[in-house]
Amino acid sequence: MQGGTNGSERTEIIPRETGGAWHVDVVRDSPRGAYAPCVRAHVPKPENTGAGGELGRAVLADRIVTMEWYEVLIAP
Repeated sequence: MQGGTNGSERTEIIPRETGGAWHVDVVRDSPRGAYAPCVRAHVPKPENTGAGGELGRAVLADRIVTMEWYEVLIAP
């Protein structure tokens, strides 16, 4: 499930791909700095749709069931 916490504690970012590498612009940093409890990303619709499809395939392939915890890692 997607969710978050108090919006005033989140960090807002804009991820973008440039020349084959991903860069992240911080729009608004959390008062907690690197320990922000959640992140809101501003992602264009095609990339968001693609990521949602990838997550859906992972749920099926890894047999993630409803309400099961999982972690998303973003590799550099």
